[in-house]
Amino acid sequence: AALRAALARAAFGLPDAPLPTHVGPLPLRPHQQTAVARLRQALTTHRGALLADAVGLGKTRVALALAADAAAPLVVAPAALRAMWQ
Repeated sequence: AALRAALARAAFGLPDAPLPTHVGPLPLRPHQQTAVARLRQALTTHRGALLADAVGLGKTRVALALAADAAAPLVVAPAALRAMWQ
């Protein structure tokens, strides 16, 4: 896991800040850690990013992990997801 995180940081030009491995009690899967790394890199270089994939692959977990890094994240989501975010 540590090697995978180091490779992701090197591949995406990320600082040595550790990638999250959990969102609360829920572990992040490897593809979710990669998504967090890519989004973090897009934000630090002031580029836009779009988080989209197939249903059930964990976009909410990725967004929560990324929001944990932000001082005041802006969340735009369907009302049906509101309970998950509270």
